[in-house]
Amino acid sequence: MPDMASVSVVLTSIKTATDIAKLLRETDVSLEKAETKLKLAEMVRFASSVMTRSSRLLGFKITEMVIGGV
Repeated sequence: MPDMASVSVVLTSIKTATDIAKLLRETDVSLEKAETKLKLAEMVRFASSVMTRSSRLLGFKITEMVIGGV
């Protein structure tokens, strides 16, 4: 029969292993969330760029129409 010290070492090792596994799982989830946020930020930047270019294009055409119509 194993002594109490051996049992304690085994239980401590199991607890440590489960703590490490939980930490790794949480880190993976955090990394996935960060990647998702980065992709969302890129999409917002792209949409903003499209809106800016569109407004410039529309503004240019509206200016041409106003000047041409005067």
